[in-house]
Amino acid sequence: MIMFDQLKMNQLKAQIRRTKALKGLIRPSSGWIHTIRELYGMSLSFVAKQVGVVQSRVSMVESSEPEDRLTIATLRQFSNALNCDLVYVFIPREDPEKFLEKHARQKAKLMIAQLQRTMTLEDQAISEKELERHYSQLVKELLANPKKIWEEK
Repeated sequence: MIMFDQLKMNQLKAQIRRTKALKGLIRPSSGWIHTIRELYGMSLSFVAKQVGVVQSRVSMVESSEPEDRLTIATLRQFSNALNCDLVYVFIPREDPEKFLEKHARQKAKLMIAQLQRTMTLEDQAISEKELERHYSQLVKELLANPKKIWEEK
């Protein structure tokens, strides 16, 4: 199972590397639909016919895009009418493995702190060396099953 998860992680990281170049791509201030329509010299009425809507709907869609008020379905519909591909992608802000490790370490610290409080209350304090060993083991366990990182308990 762990090997399969690592394979998935490696494939995802490769895909993310390929899409990183898109991160710097900025939507034109008037939106892609308006920009591409103007680039092609298409009128509002022509695009309306292509999409199968009235001209006022095209105007409304063009003004809504820069405000992020369109559905993906609408964007796809208009991208097809403009002979464009719609690319929808989430690009992680940091390396997925580093992200998981950071959160696993945070979770492990919280869990170790709880353990340490409980053990101290029961007058069974654990040495720093033992706590560090438990912490390292806990981080490994959390990384082996990342769903546990996000559990409330």
